[in-house]
Amino acid sequence: MRGDPPLAGQATEGDAARALLVEARKLMRDCLQRALEGALPDWRIVAVPSALEARAEAFDLAVLCHGTAESTLSAQATKVLAQFPGLRLLAVIDPGNEPEARHLVELGVAGLVSSRSTARILAAAMNLVARGGRFVPPELLDPVRPGSHGGGNLAPDAILNMSGAVLNPDGRFTRREVEILTFLHEGLQNKIIAFRLGISESTVKVHLKNIMKKLNARNRTQALFFVQRMVGGSNLLANSAAL
Repeated sequence: MRGDPPLAGQATEGDAARALLVEARKLMRDCLQRALEGALPDWRIVAVPSALEARAEAFDLAVLCHGTAESTLSAQATKVLAQFPGLRLLAVIDPGNEPEARHLVELGVAGLVSSRSTARILAAAMNLVARGGRFVPPELLDPVRPGSHGGGNLAPDAILNMSGAVLNPDGRFTRREVEILTFLHEGLQNKIIAFRLGISESTVKVHLKNIMKKLNARNRTQALFFVQRMVGGSNLLANSAAL
C-alpha cells in the first residue's frame, strides 16, 4: 500500500484480513508497513500515527508498535479499547519491560511480540490473534524464566502457537505433531525429543511416521526438507525464546 491510506471505514476487496498499524514514528511506520505487506500479501495494512485517525471497527485487529514517556503502550491500549470495545489488540514491546507486559495482558491485549523479533514472527502472531488466538510468550512476562524446555509434557504455549501458525495453517497436524515438527526442525534426535516431551522414543517414532505420511515424505531427511521449506529459514525455538 503506497501513498495516503484509504479510509478505514471503506469496504475492502474480498475477504482479506485488515490490520491497523499504529506507529508514531513515520520512518519506522513506513518500513514496518512495507515489511508486513511482504509477509502478509493477502492482508490490508493501514499504517497511522494514532489509532484515533481511523475507524477501528473496520479492522480485524490493531497493532500497537511504540510507547513513549507521554503515551505508554498500556495508555494507548486503554484508549483504543475504550473507544472501540472488542477490537483485538497486539502490542510490540521491548524485552525486559515486565510491568508493562503484564499490564497489557491485564487490559486484555491478545498478543505480545518482542521488538527484537522479525517481521515474519510478527506476521505469524498477527495471523494467530486475528483468528481468535492468543500469543503471550512467557519470557516477556517473566524475564528470568529459563529458555529451556526441561522434561515437561508439552513445549511452551508460545512456541506451540508460533509453530502452529507457521507449520500448521491448515490444521492437518495434531498438537503433539506440531511439537515434534518444531523439535525436528531444530535438528534434535529422537531420544532428545522424547526427553523434552516426557514420552518414549518409540512414541516419537510413531508420531514421525504419521508426520511423514501427511507430508508424503519417504524418510526423516525428506520430512525435514519439507519443514524447512514451510518455515522459510526461521528458527522457531530461537525466535520464540527471544520474544
